Amino acid sequence: MKTVFKNLRIYRFTIQLALLVLLGFILSQCRKDPMVLPTDDSDMVMTDYVYNNPDEFSEFGLILELTGVENILRVRGPYTLFLPTNDAMKAFYAKNQKSSYKDFEIDFLRDLAYNHILK
Repeated sequence: MKTVFKNLRIYRFTIQLALLVLLGFILSQCRKDPMVLPTDDSDMVMTDYVYNNPDEFSEFGLILELTGVENILRVRGPYTLFLPTNDAMKAFYAKNQKSSYKDFEIDFLRDLAYNHILK
């Protein structure tokens, strides 16, 4: 009976020691300063891209401006914007039996804009 308890203590001690070593290894790999990716000043932020291409994206740009979501897209960040074209927006209006974005409620438009942003 003593050998069973002795073996259990040895296994328990071994597991605890292994976890402690693993924790020490993980903590030693942490960096104090985050890695910042280099950016080129000539690159545009999302909002600039939308507003500089009005022939393709003006409809969604108007929604971003109306809802205030454009301010989030003025910051460089780790996100993706699924940007619909004007034709896609007009098809969306037709599908919902509306003539423009002005026919939707502001809360709906804000949700629509946020649903096009992926972290």
